[in-house]
Amino acid sequence: MAISLPHLNVKKFLAFFFIGYSLTGCLSTFTQQTNNLLQQTAYASADYYRNQMQIATNHTSRNDFALLTVQALIRENKLAQAESLLTSLTNLNTPEQMLEKNLLNAALAAAQTHNQLAQNLLSDLPFNQLTPTQQSRYYQIDSQVELNQGNYIKAIEALIKHQSLTTDLAQKQQNNDQIWAILRQIPADQLNNITVNDNQLELQGWLDLIKLYNDNLSYPAQLSASLQQWKVIHPRHIATYLLPTALQRVATFQASNLHQIALILPLSGNGQLIGKTIEQGFLAAKGNSPISVKIYDSQQGNIIQIIEKARQEGAEAIVGPLLKTNVDIMLQRANLKQLKVLALNTSTTPQTKTNLCYFALSPEDEAINAAQQIWQDGRRTPLIFAPQNTLGRRIAIAFNNEWRKLSGYDAETNYYENDDNISDILAGILPPPPKNEDKNKVYIPVNITAPNDAIYAATANALQSQQLKTTLNNSVVADQITLYASSRSHSPNAGVDYRLGMNGVKFSDIPLLSETDSRDYKTALMATNGDYSLTRLYAMGADAWSLINNLQAFQAIPDYHFNGFTGKLTANSACQIERKLTWYLYDNGTLKTIN
Repeated sequence: MAISLPHLNVKKFLAFFFIGYSLTGCLSTFTQQTNNLLQQTAYASADYYRNQMQIATNHTSRNDFALLTVQALIRENKLAQAESLLTSLTNLNTPEQMLEKNLLNAALAAAQTHNQLAQNLLSDLPFNQLTPTQQSRYYQIDSQVELNQGNYIKAIEALIKHQSLTTDLAQKQQNNDQIWAILRQIPADQLNNITVNDNQLELQGWLDLIKLYNDNLSYPAQLSASLQQWKVIHPRHIATYLLPTALQRVATFQASNLHQIALILPLSGNGQLIGKTIEQGFLAAKGNSPISVKIYDSQQGNIIQIIEKARQEGAEAIVGPLLKTNVDIMLQRANLKQLKVLALNTSTTPQTKTNLCYFALSPEDEAINAAQQIWQDGRRTPLIFAPQNTLGRRIAIAFNNEWRKLSGYDAETNYYENDDNISDILAGILPPPPKNEDKNKVYIPVNITAPNDAIYAATANALQSQQLKTTLNNSVVADQITLYASSRSHSPNAGVDYRLGMNGVKFSDIPLLSETDSRDYKTALMATNGDYSLTRLYAMGADAWSLINNLQAFQAIPDYHFNGFTGKLTANSACQIERKLTWYLYDNGTLKTIN
């Protein structure tokens, strides 16, 4: 499997580019007199400032705290609340407050990607009348506007100007992290064609750093050595002494090779089919590797004793357990020192450890992918259509959390009680056709606007998805709404008639199922008798092999990716493995991949 550079979503970094500074050391400033309030950056939460606004004893200080509340709401990406409060502030009584409101209007416009408006608002500001703190925020807003438009270098140049206005090391570190986040988004072909002036030494240093990073990302040990060489070439660059946080562990990375792995799965009892399928995928990916694999049945004893036995028998790494209850017990009671661990499930009480990662085929992954895909498709008013049960709520919450990050707003959710009449429930949500009350008059069609432009059928299977699509096709807003589904809708038994009926529907699934001509695909389908549910578990086992052998790289390099059978894999800050799924489209009887 090839190592791939990640493509980061611009909107994931929205919160970085407003007023985000460390909370450390700032709370003492809140006792300053009100005439100094607007010289502050909103370090605290919006709730804190809202409370101060409510207890303020005079109109001026109340408005000051209201403006600070807006500033914090924008930082927290609660844009609807920020807009509502900012619009309500019509009785500002000092020039400083009016200036701050205008700056906040620019920040809000940038957050909402109203780029021309944000640029106009920034241009109208009297820059020399801004306080140093406001000037610093001015450049951050300017950076966000440029980033929104894909002008990466201009965005970085604005942050370099912001850097010159800050003296606090924590703020400088945060600024370096923001610059690094932008650099990671620049496409390789564009990066190689950037030219800078001779006097832009700081920008040139950043570009040299990102190029060496990209060139060596697949080789963490070599990357560490290259970083040291870069410091020698750029001894006065700010990143020489304040390396971006994402690179700090890379600088000290040391690879180690495994000799023995313990694979712990349920190989008897109710879960044996799942366990044996994952085992098949794991061993197939191992192939002829000299690394020894010892397999343990998690149903044949206490999980703590099994892990200890594996350690005594020479295991350096653990893959498993699979059952969530066993993962919880392992985290609470097992001695995991000097063991690398890849848990094959999440935990109800997850812990962050330097030697531990989590890998699961979770429905939350699919929901997050759905929110990202719908946003990427330009849809802005999605409806989450989910059952009123634990699974449905989990999926809806995951989707909505991601949607809020992307848009700053909540997605609409409709929960239903009964799967049996799912199409009737959807029909009741969609706008009804207009009634022709007077039969003696010629009926003139009326344009009806759908309240939603996308529907995510969170748990619908193949039959239910077909029913939903039929209902949508029969509605007066069929051409305005795209139906999105999960892998549950993807059936190997779907024939041409089914595919024709699903025309325009998009769904996510593992990339292995798109590689129909590959040997890996054919091997996986043969091993699972063509059952897609089992094929996904087989793919999980194969990816678990690659993950345990690259665990250090995932933990040390936040941007480390590889193309797995279950998706494009990376790890978050808690080393929970995240998957970028493949999206499929039914197109006139054929099934196409769209990413």
